[in-house]
Amino acid sequence: MHRGSAVVGLLLLVAGLTYAVATGSYKWHLHIKAERLRVEGVPVQARVSGRRDTVGRGGGTAR
Repeated sequence: MHRGSAVVGLLLLVAGLTYAVATGSYKWHLHIKAERLRVEGVPVQARVSGRRDTVGRGGGTAR
């Protein structure tokens, strides 16, 4: 095998492994963040400025 081909192959292997590890780490980070938000939630401040009676799922008042 030609030495240049081996070097290119090694570089591609290292690049692929680096990409795989980076992708896995990012997905793990998102998983941990989602789990923390599920457990703790996020407090927010809101102001209700209006309300409308509607028909259907999620609309109107319970009767």
